[in-house]
Amino acid sequence: MSIDTTRTFCRICEPSCGLVAHVEMGRLTQLTPDRDHPATKGFACHKGLAAVDLHHDPDRLDHPMLRDPDGTWRTTDWATALAHTASRLQSVIDTHGIDSVAAYVGNPTAFNALGQLHTGTLLRTLGVRRTFSSGTQDCANKFVASEAVFGSSNVHPIPDIAHTDLCVVIGENPRASQASFFSVPNVLGEMKRAAARGARFVFVNPRRIETPDKGIGDTLLIRPDTDVWFLASLLHRIDQLGGFDEGVCSRHGTHVAELRAFIAEYPAEVTAPVTGVSVEALHELAAAWVATPRASVHGSTGINMGRQGTLAYWLVHMLSFVTGRLDAVGGNLKSDGFYPNARSGAAVPEQMYVDTEFGRLRRGALPGTLMSHAILDSDEPIRAMIVVAGNPLLSIAGEDRLRKAFEQLELLVVIDIYPSATSEHAHVLLPSTDMYERDDLNIVNIGTSATRPQDQAVAGAAPTTRFADLVQAADYSLLESLTVDPHATSDGQDHRPRGRQHHGKHHRGPHRRRERDLAPPSNTQRTAECGPDTGTRSHPADSEPAQRRQRNDAAPGDQPRPGQGRRKPGFGRAQGDVHGFAVAHFADENHFGGLAHRGADPIGERIEVLPQFALIRSEEHTSELQ
Repeated sequence: MSIDTTRTFCRICEPSCGLVAHVEMGRLTQLTPDRDHPATKGFACHKGLAAVDLHHDPDRLDHPMLRDPDGTWRTTDWATALAHTASRLQSVIDTHGIDSVAAYVGNPTAFNALGQLHTGTLLRTLGVRRTFSSGTQDCANKFVASEAVFGSSNVHPIPDIAHTDLCVVIGENPRASQASFFSVPNVLGEMKRAAARGARFVFVNPRRIETPDKGIGDTLLIRPDTDVWFLASLLHRIDQLGGFDEGVCSRHGTHVAELRAFIAEYPAEVTAPVTGVSVEALHELAAAWVATPRASVHGSTGINMGRQGTLAYWLVHMLSFVTGRLDAVGGNLKSDGFYPNARSGAAVPEQMYVDTEFGRLRRGALPGTLMSHAILDSDEPIRAMIVVAGNPLLSIAGEDRLRKAFEQLELLVVIDIYPSATSEHAHVLLPSTDMYERDDLNIVNIGTSATRPQDQAVAGAAPTTRFADLVQAADYSLLESLTVDPHATSDGQDHRPRGRQHHGKHHRGPHRRRERDLAPPSNTQRTAECGPDTGTRSHPADSEPAQRRQRNDAAPGDQPRPGQGRRKPGFGRAQGDVHGFAVAHFADENHFGGLAHRGADPIGERIEVLPQFALIRSEEHTSELQ
């Protein structure tokens, strides 16, 4: 019996490893690594290869299902299910208005080209303006921080592992999973090769991870959700040792004195009781960083999940910038992935917030933690919800309250490949295809791919070329999302483009919880005043093409000139308080960093380090720090 082979790719995480599907009489029988794939070169992890079992899992949803009035489920055909759903949805809209309908979009849609397109089309056609995203639980902090620092939420400098001599990895375990926001096939293999030539890896983690047992680095144990104190202390000690690159800071930084004043409040002697990282361990790491010109840093999912993830990621950026490791061989480099996509994530941070009944929120997808409030406490409560490829009941904090909220819904439609804890409260269940049952296109490209052009730069290209290429994308990306803005006016008047959603981790089945290995200390973990940490970014407003091409040569602090419209935000001057972030300023919209043809430096014209960040301390925390 003949077996056909078809090239495909994995859609579980960002590297999107190339695979070969083995098909026997129309049935998928095996997945193997694609050794001819130009990027992944035959690597695939066990999760991707095991997806064939998921494909044939008998527990998958395979028919539409409707809940009868007595609470029992019955299978039905698609025509009946869709007509029933449309009728009930129309009834809710007729009675309560369109703002009574909301949606939650989960992580798998980020790896589903058609799913992204048609989910957005559905919600936009219905007029749904209240959309929640799993990204607000997982990685929104990174989009917010990078947008403020670099002017684009898609800029996330990655460690140059091929050439680094010291890499500090915070909140990641590459032994258990691929890296996040650092898309490199076989990241563990890359780290092993680097360690074999003498590179040192330090994994900052609340539990002793398996990677050091494989001969790669050491674990520096830290209490959960205290990364902000650790990073502030590390930067302070580095500064004490003379590790700030004064040339970089003077040429490209403003308010550096305020940054120094901020971190000076958190010496290791003060933060050790909070973080669990001893004074000696932190001082040793700081000394190693100063003594290692080719040092790099990577902050992963661990810091994203904390209550101060945005502030922590900002300090990660500061660690590479103020010490001269940004855009340096062996340090942190900008990577575009398969197209230079900084412009698709460009925005003016201070234009990205809006006042709502729940306070000042970031435009775009609503924070998942507000879902129960929007159902139970809103002046215009949600009455119907469409959940696509997600299990918010388990992946959003406050399960008991959210369960109560779901019980109040007049209609809950769940579209997924499996039943879930969320679907236990649904009225309609609609099965969806898995990754091997549909046509697809690999569109995951958040600018974090570790590609070989890094080596070309090391081999002789000017360092400026790496950052100077950042804004060479077209004015409009074909991958711009159609996400509906929940804050647009009811008459549809909204002058900003539609933001592309970024989705977080997707928790499928019930009872799958991730336990922390080290409980947080009481009265020591406090929030940070760093702007909303739970929002997702959205794109800046596009104006007419002629306006989009206008240059911005204003001096620092100048207001936009009349007639400029909305310039390329992030590639002109940022105005006002940007929630305390370092802000990259650009003299010309067509150049970031290197400004190669002008012969300028590779990092950028100015990076402003604003002083407004401050930890909010309760009385208990203040006394403990003292």
